[in-house]
Amino acid sequence: MTTAYLESSALLFAVLQGDESLAREIAEQERLLASTLTFLEGHRALLRALNNREIPPRVYTALKKQMSDIEQSCALRAIDQPVLSRAREPFFVEPVRSLDAIHLATIDLAKAAGLELVFSTDPRVAQNADAMGLRVRPAAASA
Repeated sequence: MTTAYLESSALLFAVLQGDESLAREIAEQERLLASTLTFLEGHRALLRALNNREIPPRVYTALKKQMSDIEQSCALRAIDQPVLSRAREPFFVEPVRSLDAIHLATIDLAKAAGLELVFSTDPRVAQNADAMGLRVRPAAASA
């Protein structure tokens, strides 16, 4: 059984950008892990889109529900002391922004527990996950 990590950029690509293929691939995962940060960033992005009038209120409501449904299917990892300690250390491909470091620390810690796949469209996260020996979907991007 594959364990996959859902990073914020992939969540937003699937939900806000409407990539149905990626959304389907995420939904098909038997074990899906995410940081609590993933859904904080996701919901804030939806609110930004609503407030900037990029999406109407009815679309916001539908996307918020879709995102909440995905969240319910995930095992969530808190931003706890082990994550913060790891986030303070270097990664394979630097520089890494603070929020990305939280995702990468969560990924790195989950790798020891069998994580095999990372969903991310963020080039720095994807490159680092690839350097950790993990499969990256939709694909490892270049910075």
